[in-house]
Formats: sequence, structure tokens, C-alpha cells
Amino acid sequence: MSTGRLDQLLAQLRAHATLPVDRAVLLPPATYTEPAILQLEREHIFAGEWICVGRTADVPDKGDYVTREVPSPHDDSLLSVILVRGDDAVVRVFSNVCVHRCATLLDGDGSTARITCPYHAWVYRLDGQCVAAPYMQHTSEADGSPFDPANHRLRELPTEVWEGFVFTSQSAAPAPLAPRIAGLTDEVARYRMSGYETVAGGTEVWDTNWKCLAENFLDAYHVFKVHRSTFAKESDSTGGTTVHPGGPGYTYHVAVDDPASAYGVAHLDNVVLEGTWRHSTVLAAVYPTLVVQLQPDWLWYLVLSPLGVGRVHIRWSLAVAPEVVASEMWSAGRDGDAYLTRILDLLAAVNAEDRPVIEGVWNALHHHDAARGPFSYLERNVFDIGRYIAARVTGIASD
Repeated sequence: MSTGRLDQLLAQLRAHATLPVDRAVLLPPATYTEPAILQLEREHIFAGEWICVGRTADVPDKGDYVTREVPSPHDDSLLSVILVRGDDAVVRVFSNVCVHRCATLLDGDGSTARITCPYHAWVYRLDGQCVAAPYMQHTSEADGSPFDPANHRLRELPTEVWEGFVFTSQSAAPAPLAPRIAGLTDEVARYRMSGYETVAGGTEVWDTNWKCLAENFLDAYHVFKVHRSTFAKESDSTGGTTVHPGGPGYTYHVAVDDPASAYGVAHLDNVVLEGTWRHSTVLAAVYPTLVVQLQPDWLWYLVLSPLGVGRVHIRWSLAVAPEVVASEMWSAGRDGDAYLTRILDLLAAVNAEDRPVIEGVWNALHHHDAARGPFSYLERNVFDIGRYIAARVTGIASD
């Protein structure tokens, strides 16, 4: 993209960042297809914003760890990080890189008393401190002093926990996350989702721009059409959906489902949720890359990482409310397995409905002169996401 065209696009984005909601439209199509915009997103978003890397429930016991990924601020790669619960029960996030020769330390998930480099066997405590390094007794530090493992630690990244979700940032001193999403906290705290138990998860790569997927997840307008054979078949909540204006770090809507639905309804043993909240679902985005579907019975969330302008890495996870896990149905072997299978089959079918539409949007966005019609009130969250992106990319927004 030429300098002149980029300047013109940035001017359009600055204007978009200040649009009133009654003039809501899609971001300029080139925002999704131009590598120059992705580079600005790396610099202004992924280099410093809070990125979700999992939940505290993923590392319930001391020594438990999972490896996750965050978008690189430099290129299309993903950077591996370690989410671990230390001997002191504190949850920390480390760069998954040995400080000796940059070897990857851990893969997958598991439990360990120490982190040992698979290359040269440097050993680290779970607080990141190096405690052993074989055959280094004749080596000097950079200042000429004798080598001392105490001088070496894994790179620890900032960590913030919100409602059981663990966030990290590649900035050394990011502005606190909690104040930016306080309004969302007020809405979801009633569900006590930090107690939901993780039961399934995985990764996928779709051929679309990461923003297309984030927008689609929060688009309350497409459910009655795209998901007419899944979500809408069981409980079409379109007419009972309230789309709320977001805050500086989030946007969300609430869908009131049919209380007789097979999903999205509180278990009889749930004594916390009251009234319509017992059959309401909150769909939310915590900027930039976490999208959440929170129900009284289960929680489904995605973390999005761009692999270029036209590919997005998706890490998804499913967690189930504690009263469901404790129920006789869940513990009854086949009945519990059948319950989980029904949810996973539903989510697979939902993805199968969404994917061709979202990938089709990505292809159509290459028509940079495409018309952009006015939004429905059900697309308010999409508008919020667009204004966040426009403000960040152009430098209007500050921490």
C-alpha cells in the first residue's frame, strides 16, 4: 500500500473512531485486507494490550502448567508462553524461552516441580528463578564475575486475573485491565464463572481476518439466519436480545433464552442466579482478542491470534458450571459423556454454519469500493469493536 493510500485510509479510520452509533457502518474494507493495517495493529494493539492466555481453572494445583500463544508484535508468528501455578500458589506467565540459548522449554500441558530446559538442562523454579546450570563453573558473567544461576531468571510477563481468566501483556507496564472492563464485571459476576470447570478445548485456523471472527461472535443480527438449524432452532432469542453499549475495553449483549431450552438454562441446583438470569446468555468481547459466550450451564470462549491478514488462529475452550459437574447426571458415566457430546456437537455445527459465511466476508472485503449499509441495532457490538480498532490503529486511544 502506498504512503498516500495509507494516509487516506488512516484519515477514514480517524473519522470512523468518532462516529455516533446512529451512523454505524462497517470499517473501511481495506482495514481487513491490507498488511499495513495489520502492522499497525501489531504496534498499537498486540505489543501492549492484555491478551487472554487461559483460565486459573486450567492450572488448579501447584506445579500445573499449560503452554499458550500470544500474537507476535513483529510478524505473523505466535509467541509461546507458559501459564503456571507456582509452589506459592501464585499464577504466573513466562515467556516460553530458556534464557541461555533460546530453546523452547515446555510443550502442551502437565505438572512439574521444576522447569528443565530440554537443550542444556538449565533448571528453573516455578517462580522463574534459575537454580542449576550444568558445566558452567568455568564461565564468567558479562561483568567478569563467576557465573551464578541466581543472576538468571525466565522473562516473567505482567499478569492480571479477571473472573477466572488469566491475561498477560508484552508491555512491561500495561495500564490495569480491571478498570477498563468494570462495566462488564458488573454484568457477569453473578454467574461466578471462575468456578466453571474446563472440560474440552482445541485449536483451529480459519481463512479470514481476525477482526471478522471477533465481529461475528458479537453479531446478534445473524443468529436467526445463519444459526437457524442450531442456536435459533432450540431457542431463537433474537427478539429477546438486549445489545448494550460497551466500555473502553469491552462490549456485550444479553440474550434471554427459552426457559425450556435444552441448553442456556441454570441447573436446578444453581441457587445464585435469579429470575430471567437463570435462562440468559451473555456474549462479550474483552478487547482485543477474547470473545465469550457465558451461560448458566456452560462457558464457551475463543482467543484469536492473527497469522496474517487472511488467517486467524483460534484457541477455544469449553467449561461447565460446577453444579452440572456435581450432578448425578454428570457423574453417571454415559449420561455425563452424552451431555458433553451434545454440547460439542452443537458447537461444531455452529462453527460449520459460521465458517463459510465469515470466510466469504473476508473474500468480499477485497472489493475495497464495496458499499457499506447502515447497521441494525443488533450490530451495536460490531460497531463498538470497529471503533476500538480504529482508535487504536490511528493512535487516538490511549491507556
